[in-house]
Amino acid sequence: MRTDDQPRGYLLTRREAVALLGAAGYSLLSGGSHARIRRAIATGAACVVRPEQTEGPYFVDELLNRSDLRADPSDGTVRPGVPLDLTFRVSRVAGDGCTPLAGVVVDVWHCDHLGVYSDVEDAGFNTVGRKFLRGYQVTDANGAARFTTIYPGWYEGRTVHVHFKLRAPAGARPGFAFTSQLYFDDALT
Repeated sequence: MRTDDQPRGYLLTRREAVALLGAAGYSLLSGGSHARIRRAIATGAACVVRPEQTEGPYFVDELLNRSDLRADPSDGTVRPGVPLDLTFRVSRVAGDGCTPLAGVVVDVWHCDHLGVYSDVEDAGFNTVGRKFLRGYQVTDANGAARFTTIYPGWYEGRTVHVHFKLRAPAGARPGFAFTSQLYFDDALT
């Protein structure tokens, strides 16, 4: 059963969001107590902080260290679809900016163009033993991990998305994991 589409938290109305953004913008421009944010904007530094989200369906720890996720290593077939290059930049947000984190394991998994995930059994498909569109990379000295995949499809109840999980490297604080999802503009989809 899929539970990754359950509501989490409070959604703002449009009016509440505009009021909140307006107040934040006024505080920033009027010299409020956000010196760190003003310095980051002035220097061009940018950190995009994503919210943690449910793991979603079908995370399988395949231990597939690879950057090209399109081929299924079990039989060599390549999933058809529009090529998509993803670059993750993993940083620690602290002090006056962001510091790249090297050695972080970045797991990626998503469905194919038909909404089918690999290595799982579902009411509509059984792909147990197949390993397409999933894998991991370890971030480099700049905190970057790169993947080549295909543009994901969708399935009922969900918008187009890619799952990812960040995990601490060997020898680091055990049990650290951060899971979220990337989404795509409906105009593109």
